[in-house]
Amino acid sequence: ATIFANGGLHDIAQAVTALDDGADIVTIARGALANPDLPKRLSSRDALSAFDPTILGPIANIKETELAM
Repeated sequence: ATIFANGGLHDIAQAVTALDDGADIVTIARGALANPDLPKRLSSRDALSAFDPTILGPIANIKETELAM
């Protein structure tokens, strides 16, 4: 079985720890969304931008009246 690790793994130390603890693959979500150039930043040890949840908006909400159509 393949073990995926996720959560805060845009931090190199945490990613290495996850791999050392048995993860086969580390996934990066918010860190990559906040830093589209993440591999370059990690390679050059540049500071990472914080995740801004507003980049995910707007959230579409379906109203009950719309479902009744």
